[in-house]
Amino acid sequence: MKNLFLVLSFILISVSTYSQEDFSGWWQSKTSKYITMIYAGSYGVSAVVNYSPSTDNTIHEEIIKRNKKTFVTRLFNPANGYLVEVKYKLKDKNNLICKFSGDLNKTIHLTRYKVNLKDKLKK
Repeated sequence: MKNLFLVLSFILISVSTYSQEDFSGWWQSKTSKYITMIYAGSYGVSAVVNYSPSTDNTIHEEIIKRNKKTFVTRLFNPANGYLVEVKYKLKDKNNLICKFSGDLNKTIHLTRYKVNLKDKLKK
């Protein structure tokens, strides 16, 4: 019985479960100049905004579904008529998998964007 308890404890600890709060942060991709900003709290993801530092353009995503491990948004870019649904899933604490469907059918990987505030404040 003790061995069974140890095995079950190990399985529960080794299986990573993420909450909606783990999505919170700034994310970037090698395929886009936009930074994806995800805001989340104890009630889940509340907003997703894509920001381009080079053009100062923002695109807001509408959250249409969410659960503990994933959420789905609708993204419409009025500048080019681009409409997609994006399913976000955490791979680990620093990597997101985004599955696009609609005008683009592709899977894109985002990594957590790290900003060194000390360097930014010196400028």
